[in-house]
Amino acid sequence: MNPSSRRLLLGTALAYTVFVIYGSLVPLDFRPLPLAEALARFQAMPYLTLGIGSRADWVANILLFIPLAFLWLGVVWHHSSRPWRLAATLAVGAASVLLSVAIEFAQLYFPPRTVSLNDILAESLGAVGGVALWWVAGERLVAWVGGWREAHGPLARHERLLALWLCGLFFYNVLPLDLTISPVELYHKFRAGRVVMLPFAGLPADPSQALYDLITDVALWIPAAWLWRAGGASRARAVGNTVAAAALLEFLQLWVYSRVTDVTDVLTAALGGFMGAILPRRGEAIFPRAAAAALLGAWVVVLVGLFWYPFDFRADGPFLSQRLAGLPRVPFAAYYFGTEYRAATEVLHKLLFFVPLGWLAARAGCKRGAALVLSLAVAALLEGGQFFLPGKHADLTDWLIEGCGGGIGVWLSGWLAKGTLSPTVLPARASQRPRRGLRLIAVWWGLAAFALVGTRLPSVPYNVRELLGEHALLSSLALSLAMLWIVGFPAWLARAGDGRRGLAWLPAGILLHGVFAFALLRLAVPIESLYDVVGSPTLDWPGESEIVARFLGLFAAVSAAAFPAASLALGAPRPVRWLAIALACPLVVTSYAVVVLAANTDNLTELLAHSARWDAFLWVWLAGFVTALAGYGLAAWIDGRRVRWLPWAVLGAGPVAWVLLAFGLEPTLVKYGRVFSALQFLLSTDRAHYASDGELVLRFGLAWWLAVSVTAAVTAVLPAPQPGTGRKAKARPAPQPRPVP
Repeated sequence: MNPSSRRLLLGTALAYTVFVIYGSLVPLDFRPLPLAEALARFQAMPYLTLGIGSRADWVANILLFIPLAFLWLGVVWHHSSRPWRLAATLAVGAASVLLSVAIEFAQLYFPPRTVSLNDILAESLGAVGGVALWWVAGERLVAWVGGWREAHGPLARHERLLALWLCGLFFYNVLPLDLTISPVELYHKFRAGRVVMLPFAGLPADPSQALYDLITDVALWIPAAWLWRAGGASRARAVGNTVAAAALLEFLQLWVYSRVTDVTDVLTAALGGFMGAILPRRGEAIFPRAAAAALLGAWVVVLVGLFWYPFDFRADGPFLSQRLAGLPRVPFAAYYFGTEYRAATEVLHKLLFFVPLGWLAARAGCKRGAALVLSLAVAALLEGGQFFLPGKHADLTDWLIEGCGGGIGVWLSGWLAKGTLSPTVLPARASQRPRRGLRLIAVWWGLAAFALVGTRLPSVPYNVRELLGEHALLSSLALSLAMLWIVGFPAWLARAGDGRRGLAWLPAGILLHGVFAFALLRLAVPIESLYDVVGSPTLDWPGESEIVARFLGLFAAVSAAAFPAASLALGAPRPVRWLAIALACPLVVTSYAVVVLAANTDNLTELLAHSARWDAFLWVWLAGFVTALAGYGLAAWIDGRRVRWLPWAVLGAGPVAWVLLAFGLEPTLVKYGRVFSALQFLLSTDRAHYASDGELVLRFGLAWWLAVSVTAAVTAVLPAPQPGTGRKAKARPAPQPRPVP
């Protein structure tokens, strides 16, 4: 072991020892006690019978002393003789036990600390575990930690940071460590609703809290997928690793009594993995300096909203006096009154909220010192504002934690910048991708399974629950095939050949797009569901010709959004793009003329704002266009197309679509004896339970991201069309080398 590693171990061991002693005596409320009485109480120290609620304290005390013994044995380990190492092991183990006894005795003078034999036994077991861990892997772990300073290659840096992130993520998610293998306790956990097998069934009733939980669960897995990707993994491998890690974590949480095992967390991890995998490997490419400066201001606004909501400030004298009297006088004293899980949650939240602040400040061009000062200033502002909020708690400890989070972000910005990934260091793929035809079939059956399950969920809109007919399996297969055609054909045509095939096929392809879509949907869903969309026939036309005409008129708007979006996002030749855009204009006009002016389809026109005026129809069509652009753009990014506007189009399309729909859809409808909005009518569970504003945002976000994900997944697995030959190019003679004089 080199001297620098030994010094690092010594400093860490001293700091951790101070932490153990200080944390065991917080809140430092010293009460004098005669020594004889203290000794008598200590001799009568009880052994407590621990239930499931106290099991976490037992495990926490074990874990508390494992690093203590591990670090101190590493400090005295440098002697090479085995007798010396055995003697050092016994000495460190005995000293750890003595420290545990001394701490328990000192706690008699610092109520409300609890003194029991359980703590001494648990901490002694932790000391044994610490010395055993050093014997097994101590030197390798120290070498790995010491290698952070020497890790110059991008793969080494990202792999180390990934390991650290996953270790922290897994450790936090198995807190509070009230582990169980009892079948009875697992049964009670299942009956209590802490094992959720139905996606999105375990979300909180409050829509804003549900949205916050979903966004948090997605955001936690974005760094993991990005680090896998930056370390050299392919996009598919990064997403697969993320989903596998999330599934493993949910399995581990099954054995933690108080934690919830939820299938939704695997789905949100998949979304987070998808978002992390499509980001550029270089941090500079994700956030250039100008974008980082803009996002820095936006993140400060987000922090203000998170820390100061609901902004009910008070400044009257009695309130301020009460707040001054309630301020914690001792660092970390507020974290003692609660569980270890709550304390860890609060610390991690404050750290992770400020890591992006420091990182963005450094990326925006601030020097390290200035970025750190900015983080501390924002933290001081937020904590000072919380002093005037009745439901918040201002604490100097939180300010220090938040400053540390900003400092970690500043350090990460510089550390990762030294290990940026270049394409030359990417490992070669061991095998070729699976054939796209098989992947397309897999996506087809996956969509069918999703349709079969999703249309039976009680939380989806009632019109969706009525989509499948009597033969649900066949209907789901036909419905998923219709989705493949509606989304995939514009993408296939946008990629067709060298552009001539696209120019020749595009006008006829748009017509075929609507005809085949109607045929597949007619097979998939009951005719009443089509009537709900395009209206019932009112003319005496033969057969189903009227419903076909109505459908084609409405579907013209869908084609007018899909073909230009696919052409722009997937890199179609310029003539194809211009033709798709040129054809979109008459298609939108035709759709409006058929749906609104000629048919006056009440199920659609009553949902459009301003009595179905043309501009309302245009806003709704634009919302569909930006959604299609986001889906095809995501697929293009997966395939490796490097266009700067694509990631921003994908990330910003959702809010833009929401705003466009807010302009285009009717905000107030009076129907069925109730008042509601068009979005509530479309997204609510049924007519008796209209969604609130927060729930409406959540439902729209899920529906929008589902549409984007399906579009990207289908496009990414489409077989590539064979390029057209077109006109034969003139053969050019190969350049001849110049004669050497």
